[in-house]
Amino acid sequence: MTQPVEPDTTSLGFTLLHQSVTLDLDFAHQVVRGKTTLTIQPHARDLKKIRINARQCKLTRLNIEGRPAPSGGVSQEDPYEEIGGFAGRGTTVHQWQMLKEKVGRFVSESEAGEKELAITIPSKVQIHELEYVALQPATTGLEVDGVAETPTITSAAVSERRFAPLKLYIEFESLGGREGLHWVGCKDDEYDKRYPHVYTKPREISGVFPCVDDTGSHARCIWEIQVRVPRTLGDAFRVGRSTSAHEEGGDVQREMHDLLELSEDDKMLEMAVVCSGDIMDEIIDPEDASRKIVSCNCSTAVAAQHISFAAGPFEHVDLNEFGEVDEDEKLGQNAIRVHGFCLPGRADELRNTCMPVARAMDFFVLTYGSYPFTMYSLVFVDDLVPSTHDAASLTLSSTRLFFPATIIEPLDTNTRQITRAVAAQWAGVYLVPRDVQDTWAIAGIQGFMRDAFMKKLAGNNEYRYQQKLASQKVCNMDIERPSLYELGGYLHLDPNEFNFLAVKSALVLFILDRRLTKTSNSSGVNRIINKIFLNAKTTNLDSPDTSSPSLGSQYLQRTCEKIGHQKLESFFQQWVYGAGAPLFQVSQTFNKKKLCVTMVISQKPRAQGQRTIKPNHFMREVKEDVSGVWAGSVQPVFSGPMTIRIHEADGTPYEHIVDIKEAITKIDIPYNTKYKRLKRRNRRQNTNAMADDDPRTDDVLLYCLGDVLQNEQDMRDWRLEDFSEADTKAMSEESWEWIRLDADFEWIATIQHSQKGYHYVSQLQQDRDVVAQYDAIMYFSTIKPLSFLSTILVRTLADMRYFHGIRVAAALVLARCADPALDYIGQYHLEKTFQELFCLPDSPMTRSNDFSDRNDYIIQCAIPQAMARIRNDKGVCPLSVRRWVLDKLRFNDNSNNDYSDCHYIATLLTCLADSLCTTTQEKKSYTFEFSNDTEADDDGREAAEAAFKRDAIDAIERYRRIDTYVSSYQNIYTTTALSCIAKLVNAGILKSQITPTLMYTKRDNAENVRLKAFSALVDMGACGPKCMATMRWLFHQLSEDTSPSFREQMFSIFGEALGRIALGTIESTSSTLVREDELIEEVTVGERRQEQIARTASVSGALEALKRDVAENETLKEALWNAVLSQKLTLKETVALLDVCALIYKPIVSYMAICKLPAYWDPASIWTDGAGRLCIKRSATHFRTTPLPPPSSRLVELIQKHGVYSSYLGHLAATSRAPALSQITQVQPQAKQSMPAPPQRQSTQGWSGPVKLSLKRKSSVASNTERAMSPKAPKTSAGASPSVARSPSVVAMSPSVHTPLASTGPPNQKKQRKTQSHIVKLRAGPRAQQVLSQTPQPSPSMVEYSPLLTPMSAVHSQTLPNAYAQPTQFSAPAFGNGALLQSPSPFSANGGYFEGMGTQPAFNPAMFRTYDAPATDAASSVMSPSTQHFSPTAMSPHVQIEGSANSTSSPAEIQPHRQMTKIKLKFNKEKGT
Repeated sequence: MTQPVEPDTTSLGFTLLHQSVTLDLDFAHQVVRGKTTLTIQPHARDLKKIRINARQCKLTRLNIEGRPAPSGGVSQEDPYEEIGGFAGRGTTVHQWQMLKEKVGRFVSESEAGEKELAITIPSKVQIHELEYVALQPATTGLEVDGVAETPTITSAAVSERRFAPLKLYIEFESLGGREGLHWVGCKDDEYDKRYPHVYTKPREISGVFPCVDDTGSHARCIWEIQVRVPRTLGDAFRVGRSTSAHEEGGDVQREMHDLLELSEDDKMLEMAVVCSGDIMDEIIDPEDASRKIVSCNCSTAVAAQHISFAAGPFEHVDLNEFGEVDEDEKLGQNAIRVHGFCLPGRADELRNTCMPVARAMDFFVLTYGSYPFTMYSLVFVDDLVPSTHDAASLTLSSTRLFFPATIIEPLDTNTRQITRAVAAQWAGVYLVPRDVQDTWAIAGIQGFMRDAFMKKLAGNNEYRYQQKLASQKVCNMDIERPSLYELGGYLHLDPNEFNFLAVKSALVLFILDRRLTKTSNSSGVNRIINKIFLNAKTTNLDSPDTSSPSLGSQYLQRTCEKIGHQKLESFFQQWVYGAGAPLFQVSQTFNKKKLCVTMVISQKPRAQGQRTIKPNHFMREVKEDVSGVWAGSVQPVFSGPMTIRIHEADGTPYEHIVDIKEAITKIDIPYNTKYKRLKRRNRRQNTNAMADDDPRTDDVLLYCLGDVLQNEQDMRDWRLEDFSEADTKAMSEESWEWIRLDADFEWIATIQHSQKGYHYVSQLQQDRDVVAQYDAIMYFSTIKPLSFLSTILVRTLADMRYFHGIRVAAALVLARCADPALDYIGQYHLEKTFQELFCLPDSPMTRSNDFSDRNDYIIQCAIPQAMARIRNDKGVCPLSVRRWVLDKLRFNDNSNNDYSDCHYIATLLTCLADSLCTTTQEKKSYTFEFSNDTEADDDGREAAEAAFKRDAIDAIERYRRIDTYVSSYQNIYTTTALSCIAKLVNAGILKSQITPTLMYTKRDNAENVRLKAFSALVDMGACGPKCMATMRWLFHQLSEDTSPSFREQMFSIFGEALGRIALGTIESTSSTLVREDELIEEVTVGERRQEQIARTASVSGALEALKRDVAENETLKEALWNAVLSQKLTLKETVALLDVCALIYKPIVSYMAICKLPAYWDPASIWTDGAGRLCIKRSATHFRTTPLPPPSSRLVELIQKHGVYSSYLGHLAATSRAPALSQITQVQPQAKQSMPAPPQRQSTQGWSGPVKLSLKRKSSVASNTERAMSPKAPKTSAGASPSVARSPSVVAMSPSVHTPLASTGPPNQKKQRKTQSHIVKLRAGPRAQQVLSQTPQPSPSMVEYSPLLTPMSAVHSQTLPNAYAQPTQFSAPAFGNGALLQSPSPFSANGGYFEGMGTQPAFNPAMFRTYDAPATDAASSVMSPSTQHFSPTAMSPHVQIEGSANSTSSPAEIQPHRQMTKIKLKFNKEKGT
């Protein structure tokens, strides 16, 4: 047995004492702004960091004890940024593992995963130790029957070290809408016209405000909450009211109102806030009269997960008006106010749905102790994922639970769900599980409390009937499943896991209550639960080191043992820590010599291989297999007491308690009555015998159930049969009427009892226990159909004294008696019963519906369901049965009924489709006998079948279209019709209906209609390997819809689609869509059977088949990965899709990085701005696709000679280092002297080659001497750096701070600027060609160049791609000033790129400033040389040519201060030019 693990309450290093939250809700923009203060108590003095949850919260201010966090002391991780980062990196579905490693750690299997926010405590904040606090010795004693047992001192310390609390203050803004809050009706959406409201999503409170999102004792505290909301619904979207003078504000206000289409009455609706805790105050905001502030206080310590609120135009309903007046006096001060809130116009539905809530609250307070809070509220909202979400003093409920007073069908199920939510206030919110494995205890207490109230509300028959159904469900499901205790750790895998845990845990407490009540004469589990709640308020349950009420399995076991006065170790080992359910086979004989009944009880555990994988459970099976969920240890022998009740011959019941300890138990039960059996007579015979004073009446059974239809006329009209002579003789020789095993319902087991049929007839008619009657009906469903059995069942169906569940079960079993060998006697009895109960006298025409009696309504729905199950010897539903169902649908009359018949019609539609789906084409047998009569009969039968099919399909289509004009309750006509159409398509009766069904998946339809349409598409095989277009549409809707409840259901539908593909049901389904005239190549039966066995034999076989079918489908890959990267899915939904990727695709831990190719300058894009400036941008179509060639030996020699930084030499070793700047400048005069004179330029008309400019910063002085005190004067020392230090006065990104270009002061007063250069390659257009074709002339002005890259520009060559012809190259002279000159040198500029020569240097736009340009030009004002780097794909330079292009001065005549041609380079990030 796996023992519970002690919780680590000190994992965070502190305990949360108090938290106050202030929220400001902005409905117009769906933004939350607020602040919170967390008061924490450290566990140690050396606490360095505080870790909390803050997902999707942008922090704007933070301090601890008034001191800000140190620099770099706040670390916040956002998993959604990681998901968004994968969107633009060229990733595919094969990179699922990389993404899951980044975000999976934030989704823990148990609670909230890793903390997103880590805060370092400032060094000046000291943690002071308080004085030792003396504690009372912790005891584990309990009061049992008013006597306190001897307490035992635990190992807890008598004194405890305490430290002074710290206050953490945070101001934040929540911008993301993926977690935390769900906004309904607040967006500009033409399909969403619901009333705007907002509420917290279940278990996502950390997305609303920073908190400790755990359920441990260290995270439970007292809460103060303030919510600031608009005062009215109109104020919520009047965003421009404060800036009405501005045109923009007015536009926003008018747009929001038009989009929401709010009427004047809707604008005046008052906004309400319903929050956890007590509403302390509600005032108008003193700063804004259009808003109000609601203050709430929760004085009971709860976890952040149990804090919720909702805001919207809710209507208030006082539910205490439905309480019982008699109980108010008993409650006194413990009476609790119960409030209901709903959206406008649904108050009547709320009253009808929540009518039992006040009575349930009073019952729980009287039975299980005082309510842990002061008030209780239910708020019904849209799009809630679960039906109910439990919070402190508040339950968020889905509007799906609403049903008006005219609807009967959802009465039981919805009432049970709401009642369980009320019970969760005690167990689930106030009392929490100590560990995840103890979840069964909390869920079991909730279910037990709900069942106890339902017993009072609906009666004992309903109570025991529901328990019997639950026991049967657990026996069928508890195969190869983990135990209740271990199942708590796997609840995150699938929602169905919790459903099974909730059913079985409540049932375990039920059988425990039966055993304790029977043996100890106590009040059973009711008193145990009461004691647990009482101790939770006064002491700590099983954990003296914690301060919050948490319940563990061991504490529950000890409490049950002390109050029940018996050891329960064996019970908990079998039903809590063990798995499975026993199977009993019982046989008995009567020993006349010993006058005893000898019984042999054989216990056989259920075979573990009987479970089959179903498509709707495929994902759960796979997740369990992948997660290593092993089946729990099944007890070889289940032990415990069993009550055997023998109804002896005189009718007296005798009970015997047998202790089951071995696999085979043989017992002798003494017989108490002399052999004298009661004689059976019908009611008429008994009445006549009593009237005649017959002395034999003492031996006659006077009264029993099912004694209707006894007279001779009824026997003839109903074709009834009595016991045969052989049965009567055998009955007279029996020593008992019937024997019941487990009469007190103390076992969750299946019992196979070898009694005779007439024994079960006696049990059905004479035992008043509804469980015994149900067992008898279940026995009749396993034996061969008989005419006498049909008589017994029809009498049970017709007798209104039976419980309605027994009558329904009898009707369904009666369909088995509609056998051709019995002349369809069961069909006759069903039709006769329906005619007597619901039709006009002596007519098959139904009366007008009257659903005032709920039992009659249930029977009226059950008989058509039984009729649809009738089959002939060929497995075909008879045509008479199908016509009977169609007639009931056609002639249904609900005009005089006070209740809606939508569910009844839905039942008839389903029955009609079921009867049609089993109609198969009979195989024709060919003989040599020719008969016109036979052919005529076949033709007539086929014509009748075809006519009926048309009529049935027309009836279904008619009700499908009704919702278009008059909407039914939850569109049940449309959803039922879609299910029926899917069945007919699968049966081959209808052709493919994929296109019409797809129309119902559009957003303009109701949510449940869209879900049913997708489910129908899956059933029709439209999501198979050959129909991935539909699967792509499914993924699109799943990832783009804003409703979380819709996405949750779509995940289930997608899982079922994968299950159908894996199990091979898609192929068999889609084969019915093939037309008869198509040639089908079929695989042999043996091969297909072997493949099917391989798919369904195990989960691994199904996964292999799934991979083989869809792993290479590109459509599924793209659709699945797009859904993973969706911006609307929550983190848990994204991880769920990543789990699906892990099942199908192999992981690849790298991805192809996509980079933009370097673009050439586009000569066709040259334009002038009208001021004499020429602008050029890069081409959008011409890119360099080949790298630069490696440098030649001559280039290497020049580089080593003149020296260039090795970081620019991608093909060279790093041994070459740059020499001092003085060494570089020594070669500059030589280069100037050896420069040839510029030749005369020839006409280049029609030439389209590129133009290369080498733009360098150079002193404007014509002489070779350097100007004094120039900031560009190079250093002459050997160790000088080639780059000059930049002045510290230059501030990045600051347009107002700059460094002057020249200075007249001494060198030590001004620091020199760092100088760099940039090489630009131009491609000349027509205008540029005209300018360049003229004779080069000197300019009266000059351009300043940088000497840094002079060696590079002198030696670096570039080879152009083949797409361009070898151009005439132009470059500026290496040294000196002048216009664009043609250079024959092969060493030209690099075109602005450094791909071939290593990394690119930092780019400084200030280097290209001219002397007569101001120092604060646009480039130097926007960009910082230290932070901005040139990227050819991020920014493009504007080349602007100013001044006179027709200057006749030669380069030698240029003077430093004369006007000259001026070239400017500017960069525009936004335009990319």
